[in-house]
Amino acid sequence: MGLVIFLLSVYFLCSEGSGKTLITMMVLELLAVSSAGVYAFSGGNMGFLFVIFCMMGVEVSVLVSIFVSVVRHKGDTRVTGASLDGVEWG
Repeated sequence: MGLVIFLLSVYFLCSEGSGKTLITMMVLELLAVSSAGVYAFSGGNMGFLFVIFCMMGVEVSVLVSIFVSVVRHKGDTRVTGASLDGVEWG
């Protein structure tokens, strides 16, 4: 499931194409997915909870990238990208 979410975020990142991209979010997603994979094999309840919180973080960043790409697709160029501070408007 984490890999599917990661591939979706890669697709929406590539659809950004021109202008600012969501590189910061991609790095955070890489860290979250790799950390979730490491802790998934540790066993116990703490590993399970860590995986859940990592996947929640990835889903939030994927939703932001979907929002940015949809707004750009509709022709609104005021959205220049997204960062840790939120969506940037031009």
